[in-house]
Amino acid sequence: MEAERLCQEARQAIAHGAEPARALALMDEAIGLDPGRAEYLSTRAILHRILKHPEKALADYGRAADLLRKNGGSIGDLSTVLANAGVLHGEAGRFDEAEKSFAEALLLVPAHPEIYLQRARLRLRAGRADDAARDVNAAREIGAGLSDSFYNEGVTALDRNDLDDAERLFGFALQLAPGHARAHVAMGRVCLERGRFDDAARHLTRALEAHPGEADLHYHRANARMAGGLWEDALADFEEAIRLDPSQAPFFSGRGFVRRRRGDAAGAMKDFDQAIELDPECHGAWFQRGLLFQERRELVPAERDLRTALTIQATPEATLALARVFQDQGDFDKAVTLLRHSLSIIPDEKDRRAIREEIEKADRRRQPATR
Repeated sequence: MEAERLCQEARQAIAHGAEPARALALMDEAIGLDPGRAEYLSTRAILHRILKHPEKALADYGRAADLLRKNGGSIGDLSTVLANAGVLHGEAGRFDEAEKSFAEALLLVPAHPEIYLQRARLRLRAGRADDAARDVNAAREIGAGLSDSFYNEGVTALDRNDLDDAERLFGFALQLAPGHARAHVAMGRVCLERGRFDDAARHLTRALEAHPGEADLHYHRANARMAGGLWEDALADFEEAIRLDPSQAPFFSGRGFVRRRRGDAAGAMKDFDQAIELDPECHGAWFQRGLLFQERRELVPAERDLRTALTIQATPEATLALARVFQDQGDFDKAVTLLRHSLSIIPDEKDRRAIREEIEKADRRRQPATR
């Protein structure tokens, strides 16, 4: 009973996004109390995968598979364990071992589309494109109606910020239904998060082929194109998004950003004003308008807008921009105080490093002024 309680506590911790190391400690204790439960080993293997311990995960999957064979466990459970082991072998480049695991898994449960799709990914990596295509076709024949299920699982993975699992699941949805618009949108979001801007724009284009009148899709593709440096294409998408739905502040803020980058200060200012009128809480519009005022050396409205942006959402970018306005005003003490305070609330080390560098610059600028 105690081992089962520990296992349930670990599973709840996983479901609620707790630290995986804490859940792993609970599973270690549960397995120590009852080492003959295949499901405990499978759960611990999942935690090892999350913590990037692939060989430990493989060892647990191997022990789980042995127990399931020995004790006459569920064929479905054994098939899943073998497929998971196949994925790990494939990620390690052990293609022969992966093929064996997938083959046994499919022998046990032949009508399992996800295993076909997993093996297709492996075979593509191994240069066996024709075999991969056959696996995808087999998955489509078996599970043509499962694309929504994979998509929904991918959304769940995105909610817990597991980009690897989300990309895998959205990929499965698209392999089963290449025209799945929502999966293309979601995959575009994943690609944006990972800095693959061309891929993001490509997926959003596929979604737009099915839904050309959706303003949000043009807006998201504009962001992908903008991130990839395709300013003219981004501008065209922002224009279309605004034409389709002129009530959305982010559309105007996005177009204003592109106009500012292209040197159209008047057009950018007009867009930022419109965005703020539509939504006084539009962080991007306040922030970008503050930068535009700073570039025009209008430091009083620049300070006002950047302070407002920070009130709406405290970001490293707005903090740095406001500190630079203070420096331009000659108030180096205020700049350094703001920057040092931000170090206590900004967790990302890359952002903290940029802020420390800005503190050093402000200190250097302050020294001549105080001699």
